[in-house]
Amino acid sequence: PPVETDKQWRDHGVIYGTVGSKYLFRAVLSAIVLLTENIVFYVGSTTERDECESLKLRIRKHMKSETNFSSLLQRATKVENIAFDVLKWQCIDATKKSLYQALIDTGHGGSCPLSSKQDIMSRIVKLTAIADSPFRSTIFLDSDTRPCRSFHILYNFFKSDDGPDLLQ
Repeated sequence: PPVETDKQWRDHGVIYGTVGSKYLFRAVLSAIVLLTENIVFYVGSTTERDECESLKLRIRKHMKSETNFSSLLQRATKVENIAFDVLKWQCIDATKKSLYQALIDTGHGGSCPLSSKQDIMSRIVKLTAIADSPFRSTIFLDSDTRPCRSFHILYNFFKSDDGPDLLQ
């Protein structure tokens, strides 16, 4: 795969929108396999944002100190040289975004036929994540998505040399 710092990859990224610790943890596990710094987690509270930051530190510590972790990632992703820093992942409290507040204020959350307030909040966090993405080209992944390949392979799969580009 191309080197992470190449200019061609700066505008491409992956976003997750999660509400609740369990889903945040699943999203972080999903993101590890992508082997990229171009990831943003939109979460449902300041507490979850802090938890996201804490998870990044714990993962980085394991990646730096345990060779088993790195070799497991290398075998799972078939990438020889894993060189990315999870501390560059961003954790954003979606509830602080104006779009989130606008959707809540206009009552769009209440009109959804969903079973709980958390389901409604989760949908609004996901919509906010998609609308607020800092990347020109974005792939949104649910927290239960388990990528089988790295970020670069995933993006190249969606790009087309002889037809419409699925990312545009």
